[in-house]
Amino acid sequence: MNMIVCIKQVLDPEAPLSSLELIRRRTHWCLSPGVPFVISPFDEQAVEAALKIKDAKAAKSPSSV
Repeated sequence: MNMIVCIKQVLDPEAPLSSLELIRRRTHWCLSPGVPFVISPFDEQAVEAALKIKDAKAAKSPSSV
């Protein structure tokens, strides 16, 4: 069995608001450099669930595909 889990980076929900700063560019807004990003907490749960299924079903790991 092969499994793929898609993940994304989001702003760190535990980061203090003082570390977030928006910078206005000509046509859009962007975050200042150094704003911390982490894997989405929901995606972390999905990865954990996939690993449990892999261990239970002896699925192939990406390195052996």
